[in-house]
Amino acid sequence: MFAREVEHELQDFLDGAGLSAPFVNLVRQPLSSPGKILSSSPTITWAELVVAASDTARGNRSAAARVAAAVEALAAALDVLDEIEDGDQSSFVETAGLPRALNSSTALIFLAQHIIAELRLVGIAPARIVDFSEAMSRFGLAATSGQHQDLSVNATSGISLDDALQISGEKSGSLAACACLLGAMVGTSDPQVLQLYESFGRHYGTMLQLANDLHDAQDVDTKSDLRKLKATLPILFYVHQHHITDPGALQPVDIRASGALHFTWTVVEVQRKRCREIVQELECHGQATEPLQLVLNKHSSQRHNGDDEE
Repeated sequence: MFAREVEHELQDFLDGAGLSAPFVNLVRQPLSSPGKILSSSPTITWAELVVAASDTARGNRSAAARVAAAVEALAAALDVLDEIEDGDQSSFVETAGLPRALNSSTALIFLAQHIIAELRLVGIAPARIVDFSEAMSRFGLAATSGQHQDLSVNATSGISLDDALQISGEKSGSLAACACLLGAMVGTSDPQVLQLYESFGRHYGTMLQLANDLHDAQDVDTKSDLRKLKATLPILFYVHQHHITDPGALQPVDIRASGALHFTWTVVEVQRKRCREIVQELECHGQATEPLQLVLNKHSSQRHNGDDEE
């Protein structure tokens, strides 16, 4: 299974980085938290997306596994920073302490860059490695810009539902676009085709972010979304409908009964529909689209098997 290949890539790079054993163990923790690639039960979202895009573009699996390892490291770093910035409960931050958690996330960002720099060892031409590095930097910057917007507003700031959707697209959509584009670059250099992969990833990542927002809007124990009246689509919908200004007036049961979750799932389905359309366009360009279809269908089955909390 490709998850094992990606795991080996990460372990090899961590072991070969010349870091002390205690620091390697610390840096591994964000990669080993529940659902992450080094955990006992990985959801492998980012690695799966990279490899699916690469397989669709008929790329080399060894190179795809290495790219996936870089994307997993970057995603884990951003997740640590996101938990700190949002003030969410984080077992890693609690055990490592804030300074060491921040340093570990920095190490993961540099690890991602280092892995990309070594793509020449799996057959990627040195001249193209610059393109891989540029793409990762560009999308990483876009994701942090989306995070800045997310931290700068709340549901009472007067932003529109379209604004909230745009923030979701820039935050998680950028990272998924990065995963898809880098994976596809393993197999093709056609600019028009690569643009389609990037677009698929952006819509797919936005879809995942909205599904995550639905969950977090109802999780008052470990998430701060309701407490801070974060400008996520479900919370913003409810606030606009009921003119809420006091965070204490908004409760999970209100969210569930308001139609906000149904509204957000409708937007999720719009994003999924656009993904399907892009897959059809890729097929017209001669791409072997079954791997991307499987990834998209997997998320669809999860939604219908109980991810909807209403």
